[in-house]
Amino acid sequence: NYVGDDASKLGDVVTAFMNSSEIANREESAISRLYASVFGRLPDKEGYEYWSDALQTDTLSLQQIADFFVGSTEFVNRFGANPSSFELVNNMYINTLGRAPDVQGQMYWIDLLDRGILSVRDLLLNFTQSPEAIELMRPRVDTIYLHYKLLDRMPTALEFASSTDVYAMTSSLVSNSDYVGPNPDQPTSV
Repeated sequence: NYVGDDASKLGDVVTAFMNSSEIANREESAISRLYASVFGRLPDKEGYEYWSDALQTDTLSLQQIADFFVGSTEFVNRFGANPSSFELVNNMYINTLGRAPDVQGQMYWIDLLDRGILSVRDLLLNFTQSPEAIELMRPRVDTIYLHYKLLDRMPTALEFASSTDVYAMTSSLVSNSDYVGPNPDQPTSV
């Protein structure tokens, strides 16, 4: 997106920035979606940094990271040691897409799992990387990203629950005492 002369407010610039293809398709987004779908929570700062860095530096692939998530104690505590295909598919729909599965989709994914065509990791990535999940989870992902970049921390539960659009959130974040950037009211020289 182009930021034109009418972008007089910081919220205009940040909104255009967040909507740019470079930011909209950032790798950290996948990490935030994995945390939501697998653990049902916001990432902790250290985990977000660790997994994002591993992905960005090609130390680990997204598939390898998803394997770690699926093999974690937190996954077992949440889904059980040996969840059925039915349970896994239902949980993916609810945790990732926020809805119950449609019968045809449910049967499709269960069949792929039962026949060994997909692993649990593959199922997880098919859901979290789907266009539907990316669009649905974008406000969540943007909230995490902006808090991390502007405040050097994850949002609190209250901040997360009360986050609105990027424009409104930007004003709130730069007035926060944790804000780590330059004063948005002071012009900077280039």
